[in-house]
Amino acid sequence: MNFRRLWALTALAALFYPTAATVAETPARAAAADAAQRKATIVVGRVSGNPRSTYPKLDKFAGYLAHKLRPLGITRGEVRIVRSSRQMIRLLQEGKIDFLSETIMSALLMQERAKAEILLREWKKKRGWYWSIIIARSESNIRGLPDLRGRKIAFEDPGSTVSFLVPLALLHRAGLQAVRLKSFADPVPPGKVGYVFADKEINIAAWVERGFVDAGALSNWDWRSKRRTPRSMREDMEIVFESRPLIRSVFVARAGLPEALKRRTKEILLGMDRDQAGKRILKSYFKVKKYDEITGEVAESLEETRKLYSLIRDRIG
Repeated sequence: MNFRRLWALTALAALFYPTAATVAETPARAAAADAAQRKATIVVGRVSGNPRSTYPKLDKFAGYLAHKLRPLGITRGEVRIVRSSRQMIRLLQEGKIDFLSETIMSALLMQERAKAEILLREWKKKRGWYWSIIIARSESNIRGLPDLRGRKIAFEDPGSTVSFLVPLALLHRAGLQAVRLKSFADPVPPGKVGYVFADKEINIAAWVERGFVDAGALSNWDWRSKRRTPRSMREDMEIVFESRPLIRSVFVARAGLPEALKRRTKEILLGMDRDQAGKRILKSYFKVKKYDEITGEVAESLEETRKLYSLIRDRIG
């Protein structure tokens, strides 16, 4: 056998029967490739019960960010959608989600349990603020939180910031103990405030109007909405309590992201409302108007909400 033929057979054998050294290198190379791809990818997350309608909104947003972050080595944007804050916290802890938008109470939960960072305030539907209000029938003698002792109040659902978590914390701070009732037909334990979940905003006003409950908690914007609180209902009810203004929504980053990446992402978001392509993306991204810094009165509101959060942290998520 001549030398050339021997060399060819040796090379062919190596192709189909790799040496031990080659086999040992394969997992390492694969891991390195995965790490490189992960480093070049940003992942935008969302807690949602409707992944089908949520995905396209996140996908466009993630793609826009990835394109703008290309000078930092980002080549693609990905989306991950989960159904609960608990799942999101786990992914943040594992470094599998980089950014997400969230309501303020849930963001504080993620900050506490996953060391996530609140980067910016997010304006939703042209609004940077909202707040909790409590309504009651005009003929009732309810004039403030103390008058709710021994009464029933309707909240929206366990995940609502302004229609459950904030009013619940305010009741607690006022020295009132709120207990959940199985239905609005159940009696309120002596000295307590009984609450039920109405599931939809319009149900809250309807239950108050019909006398199923004594009061209801909802946002100031839901109170003004003709669709969620028809004018015919508002005529028979009044606001008996209002909370301080709350940050409508925030943009959150996971712990451990490179500072340069966070800094550049903030710059991109702060300028999106002045960029034509950015404005289109924001509109499709849950009708966000713009982002701004958490300073001044926004920072003061965040600290006030943090105090309320500390009172009911076990009820969140």
